[in-house]
This record gives sequence, structure tokens and C-alpha cells, in this order.
Amino acid sequence: MAEMQTVSSIGVKSVAKFQATMMAVIYGLAGALMTLFGVIALLFGQGFSLIGMGLGVLILGALFGWVVGYLGGALGAYIYNVVAGKIGGIQIELTKGSPAPAPTPMPTQAPTPSA
Repeated sequence: MAEMQTVSSIGVKSVAKFQATMMAVIYGLAGALMTLFGVIALLFGQGFSLIGMGLGVLILGALFGWVVGYLGGALGAYIYNVVAGKIGGIQIELTKGSPAPAPTPMPTQAPTPSA
């Protein structure tokens, strides 16, 4: 069993970029779904406003999500680094160079005799 390692600090910019990207993707997918539902509703004679709202969320929501995600990720990483410096960081177990387990072969079924 591997020894426990402590994450003493994390990269503020790294976490900020990752969080920003994740938030932009989530808001972008939400906007794409809203737009799709608006198009489907438009086919049934309604939903024009839903298309506009969906496109707004797709564009502005993704941009807003990126900005908020970047700021939130940077703030969260900064706070983690401050707290970890005072009380210690999160402990994780890392394994180095252990191979992945081999896949279990599927059992083959014997052919059934034909009558």
C-alpha cells in the first residue's frame, strides 16, 4: 500500500482555468438544450421566445459562467492554500507505476448442436 501524501498547495491559475472551462461548458450545454427545445416548440407553433432565451444562455451564459468559474476557482484555490498552510492540506494516496488490472476475458459459449 502506498504512503499518504499531503496536497500542501494547488495552482491558483490552474484551478481557475479548469473551473472556468467546466462552468462555460455546463452553461453552454444548458443554452444548447434550451435552444433545441425552443426549435421543437416552434415546430408546434410556439417557442420563439425560448429560442432567443436559449441563444442568450448559450452565448452570454457561457461567457458569464467562464468569468464566474475563473474567479470562483481562483478564490477557492487561494483559500485552500491559506488554510492548508495553517492546518495542513488534504491527504491522498498516490500509486506510482502500478499497472491497470488486466480485463477479464468474456466466457465463450459453446455452439449448440443443430438437429
